[in-house]
Amino acid sequence: MASTSIQEPWVSLGISRGSWFRANNKGVDPATIKGRMDISPTRPLYRTLKQAATAARRLRIKTRTEYRARYSEDRKLPSCPDTYYRGWKNWKTFLGSPRRARKPREVYYLDLYAAAKAAGALGCTRTSTSTEYRSLWYRDERLPSHPDYFYRKMGWNGWEHFFGLI
Repeated sequence: MASTSIQEPWVSLGISRGSWFRANNKGVDPATIKGRMDISPTRPLYRTLKQAATAARRLRIKTRTEYRARYSEDRKLPSCPDTYYRGWKNWKTFLGSPRRARKPREVYYLDLYAAAKAAGALGCTRTSTSTEYRSLWYRDERLPSHPDYFYRKMGWNGWEHFFGLI
């Protein structure tokens, strides 16, 4: 038995299924929309990415998931701004998510020896590894997450040396 495959009409036109249905629902010939991003929506949306970003920030939306849940609070926001607007960079830029501030250097132990002693108090021993340290460092807010980077100009000679100071 030979099987015949029926090709969907939007596939032969090279457009998305959603575009095909929207065109048919609006009485537009789907063959004329090839190359266009989409059929224009029925409600007016913000014309520029900057206007939409300002509106989303006014709603204090912080993440993509939150945007998807709340974009309808402003009728002019599109459901998928990442595909609707040209010039899209990323969600952080669009929503204006602030960068996490780094702690000032004074918050950490300022010398390698003090940091090693604090790591020892958390359970690190002379035979510990960097993996063990990274599973414990957050318990002391004055220990940096990457002492190899933080103390690189203060006498860092490797993890064995660091744990040898304990």
